[in-house]
Amino acid sequence: MIPNQPLILPTKEERHKLFGSVPPVKGSKPTSKEAMVDLQNKPNDFLFALDSVGICNVKHPITIHSDAEPQVQTTIGTFRLTTRLIREAKGINMSRLTEQLDQYHKEGWIADLPHLCKFTKELAERMHQQGAEVEVTFPVRTIISIIRLISIPIS
Repeated sequence: MIPNQPLILPTKEERHKLFGSVPPVKGSKPTSKEAMVDLQNKPNDFLFALDSVGICNVKHPITIHSDAEPQVQTTIGTFRLTTRLIREAKGINMSRLTEQLDQYHKEGWIADLPHLCKFTKELAERMHQQGAEVEVTFPVRTIISIIRLISIPIS
């Protein structure tokens, strides 16, 4: 892609083929996973990168520190989990986003800034992307706290 040049897209038929629409095959398709072609993870030029792909409004139990007693409390967080999508990737496996959230919960993590930064960095790495965003909201007394980590790049 050349800066300040308009993006010229292929024809609709070419785009369909690029993004996975293929003509029907004669005969039968493979039924075992080993015999199937992995189209989702096959690198290709998909014309442009995306700033953010992911899921939102995911409710999950979290543990937080509080100024009130008890100082360690359990609540329900509402998460938005996204990653960037590089130009060469067709997509991400979004179930991996919630898998990581559940894994952290089972390990007893506290949803504080240092742990959320680590979570966000690992999320980008796990998804093989250049960055990720995590936003969590949760009730504390009668106010809603919002922690938002934006585009933690991996190096």
